[in-house]
Parts: sequence; structure tokens; C-alpha cells
Amino acid sequence: MLIVLLMSFTFAMTESIDGFVFEQESERKRFGRLIEEFRCPQCVNTNLAGSDAPIAQDLRGAVFSLMREGKSDQEIRDYLRERYGDFILFKPRFTPGTWALWGTPFVLLLLATWFLMGIRERRNSITLNLSDKQRIKEISGIH
Repeated sequence: MLIVLLMSFTFAMTESIDGFVFEQESERKRFGRLIEEFRCPQCVNTNLAGSDAPIAQDLRGAVFSLMREGKSDQEIRDYLRERYGDFILFKPRFTPGTWALWGTPFVLLLLATWFLMGIRERRNSITLNLSDKQRIKEISGIH
């Protein structure tokens, strides 16, 4: 009996954290997926699901309200992005404004490859291979 009482108390505590009541388990899962996609504007590297900041609580409420209005996931993403910019998205869109964010790792990889290939080529041009050494011995008469 005590275990059942403690479990119901724990369940009530988790339900009352934000006060959201879901009609179906699929709604709860959808809500969880959505709030994990968005960054808390106050807590730099924390998503809405993991933040206790007041703004995160407000945004979770906004997501819940938009879900109740029948908005699609994309409409909810667009709503939050319009108000908070691409910063709110953990996975920013590929736009002319974010091309540097997405392209910089590839450019750095290409530059590093080019640099290493240049060092390798320079090293190969300095080092004499076996046939060059053999020719030098033949010309100089050293056996």
C-alpha cells in the first residue's frame, strides 16, 4: 500500500511540474520530442526539456498551447523560430545566413588535407628514393 501511495505521489509531482495534462500517450511523446528540439534562450546549451528557467517554462507552455490548437510540428517550429530566431533551434536550417556554420567544418577539413598533402609532397621531393641513390653510386663510381 505504501509503495502504491509513493508511486501515485511521484506521478502527481511529475504531472504538476508544468501542469500539462495529455489526453493520449502519443501527445506526451510528441510534446517531449518537440521540447527537446528547442534551445532555452537563457540556458545556452540546454533544451527546453532540461531547463528550469522561467522562459523555458513559458516556452513549454507555448508549445503545449500550439499543440492544443492543432498546429503541426513544423508550424510550431516556425512559430518559435520567428520569435526567437534560428538560435532557438538545436539544428539550425541551412540558409545563406547559416552557410558558414554548416560549411566551416568542411572548409577546414579541405584546408587541412591540402596542407598535409603539401607537406607530404615536399618531403617526397627532398627524400631520395632507392633508384636515385643507385644512379648516384653508378655515376660516382662508388660500389
